[in-house]
Amino acid sequence: MEKKIKILQIVPSLSMANGVAACICNYFINMDKANLEFTFAILNDRDHGRYKLIEDNGGKIVELYRNCNVFQYIKKIDNFFKNNKFDIVHCNVANTGVVFLYFAKKYNVKVRILHSHATSSADNFFKKIEKKTSVDKDTILSLANKLQQGNMKDEGTLKEVIHDISRITGREVTPEKEQKIIDTVLSNGVPKNFNQYLDDVESEKD
Repeated sequence: MEKKIKILQIVPSLSMANGVAACICNYFINMDKANLEFTFAILNDRDHGRYKLIEDNGGKIVELYRNCNVFQYIKKIDNFFKNNKFDIVHCNVANTGVVFLYFAKKYNVKVRILHSHATSSADNFFKKIEKKTSVDKDTILSLANKLQQGNMKDEGTLKEVIHDISRITGREVTPEKEQKIIDTVLSNGVPKNFNQYLDDVESEKD
């Protein structure tokens, strides 16, 4: 029997009123799924309007609601990809999509797609960040691309990432701190909280 291609669809909602859900479900229902296995990850809406429709057509549903702080949620996403193997990830969430695709890459998903259905919402998100941090959209997207496509075992790439995160968080990173962070990442000890990690590095010097 031919091995099925495992596809993860990440959507904000399966509500009957949600346009993204309607688009994705229409394709899913009408396509030939003989060699495909679909899982739908739902992020933030508890309206189960399309659950039965998906399950009746052979799809699986996983609820990845954010019911914890941001760092616990990132760990939750990490564990999800660690424990579930996919061949394709299609993310239909613009603002947080980079987090999902980062872990998809980490766990060797070969095909990773970020599909922005609501560009105006995404632009408002970036404008809020720029207002708070004075970091523009291009810098944020550049950082996202480095995290998604870059070689995190390359010292030059790591320096660029550290510089970008420093700008976004407003935290100064001295050459000594930078080397400490690089050494940590290269030894597979990736910091989960950049601000806390900088505080820890400073404490070690005192």
